[in-house]
Amino acid sequence: MSVEAKIEQAKQQIAQKEADKGLKKRKLTWREKFGTFPVLWLYGWGLLAGIAWTYVALTAPQMFEARTIVIVNPAQAKEIEKPEEKVEVIHKDEVAELAEMIYNLESTNGKNNYSKCEAIGKINGIGYGIPGNGKYQCFESHEDEMQVLKGWIIDKKSKGMTEKELLCLYSGNNYDICK
Repeated sequence: MSVEAKIEQAKQQIAQKEADKGLKKRKLTWREKFGTFPVLWLYGWGLLAGIAWTYVALTAPQMFEARTIVIVNPAQAKEIEKPEEKVEVIHKDEVAELAEMIYNLESTNGKNNYSKCEAIGKINGIGYGIPGNGKYQCFESHEDEMQVLKGWIIDKKSKGMTEKELLCLYSGNNYDICK
């Protein structure tokens, strides 16, 4: 008898013994049947769903912003009028209030002036002209610094800045209103 025939005979005997004992073949697990493909598929769909949800969550506020839509019939329109620019009147009381607010936020109404100015006998309680690079601007009196600050406020307001934008620009976004 050849070796191959003996191996075949041994396999048949093992199969017969298992059949005689009534052993059943075990069921394959889910992973053995399908592999890892469904797991990766589910992970991929979950990732895509997460990206889509994030996009919607970030862009949803923009979807509800007020928009002005103008529909012009070309047959009836001879000339499209440009909307009038709003000219905002700047009140001196409003400028003075903003200047006082900045003065209070920057130096607690002069209690915490810029120390380099105090060292040379001048003041800067408004934080104006102190960019952080070693240069600084000092004033002879409180009236001088407030005049410069009011001029800055009027300049920015005339360019259309709101109070919040103005305060955030002045402070470098360091005031609580900017956060």
